[in-house]
Order: sequence, then structure tokens, then C-alpha cells
Amino acid sequence: MPDDFITLYRPDVFERFRGDGFTEPADAKQWFASCIAFQYDDIAKRHLCELRISPTRLEEARLLWKRDTGRIDILGDTIPDHFKQAGFLAYWLRRRMVVGWWQRNLVDHASEEQDKFLLSVNEVCAFFVGLRLCVYFEMKSQIDENDHIGHALQDINLGSDLKFDVATLLKHKNVSPHALYLIYRTLFYDLSKPPRKATVLSLVR
Repeated sequence: MPDDFITLYRPDVFERFRGDGFTEPADAKQWFASCIAFQYDDIAKRHLCELRISPTRLEEARLLWKRDTGRIDILGDTIPDHFKQAGFLAYWLRRRMVVGWWQRNLVDHASEEQDKFLLSVNEVCAFFVGLRLCVYFEMKSQIDENDHIGHALQDINLGSDLKFDVATLLKHKNVSPHALYLIYRTLFYDLSKPPRKATVLSLVR
């Protein structure tokens, strides 16, 4: 994969988010902004809405995520796993409220799901970015060198009830990044089939 290819679905995405491999800090900032903006736009379109992101708040979220994940020390010098990194990223994207403007597409009819999305845009988008990262890393060993996987991961959904229950929780309660980490891990845990089975992966077609 080319170094300059901007996508959430690459093995070194967290390193790119931190700025590794860039000669100028501004390049890391722009790479992160483009990557997250694409995901947020995609999520909004799937709810027949559109949005705009604050570049300032988005960069604040990146730097706070970078600071916090840099402090984590799991079993010595072990790098935090993708669940934890995704949990911290979703936390700061939501905490900084990076979406500054949003509306429904005027050409489309209103729906209950769209109304719920409009009430929790920042929460839904932040949570789904983290979820998509977790799905990608959980099935990375199965991924071929082709483009279809990105489209499949974009299509993943948890169902309206769970999606908006999580969004409401994030909106009205002080959900920590560690709690988000546990939520993501739980979504991939099947108690009936030890060792751990990635049940959410069945949603990826």
C-alpha cells in the first residue's frame, strides 16, 4: 500500500495518526483530518445527512489521543492493542465534538432513524470510527490485497437500537476511554465459544 494512501484500513493507521513516517507535523495533521473526514461523511450519508467538521477540534482530538495512548503502559512496554487505541480515539473525537454543523439532506424524506442520528451526530460518528478500526484489525489476517474489504467494513451496522443506545450513553454520561475499550472488546467476545470468537465479524460481507 502506498505510504500516501489515505484510508482507515491499513496496518499502520495508528502510527500514521501519531505522525510516524511524516517529515512535517502538518502532514500528519492533514492525513488524520482527511481520513476521519471521509469516515464521518460516509456515516452521515448512510443516515441521509451531511455534516462539517471543525479542523481545530479535530486536531485537538488527535493530539489528546496521541498524548493519552502514549502514556499507557500495558505489561511493561507493550503497545496498546487496537481495542484500546480505538476506545481512546472514539472518546476524544466525541469529547471534542468535532462535528460543528449538520443537517438532513433536503431531497430525502425524514425518518425516525435520521431524527435520532441528528440528535447524536458526534456520538454515532465517533463510535463507528472506533468500531470500524476494531473490525479491520480483528480480521486483518483474512484480508486480501484488494479494495472490496474497505467497502465491506463501511457497510457494517449494529442495528438501530444498539447504535442509538450507545450514542445516548455517550451523550449523557461520562463514559471513559477505558469503558469504550471494554465495549469494543465485548462486541467481539462470544462466551459460548471459547476461545474468543469475533461475533461482530459476521456482519462483514
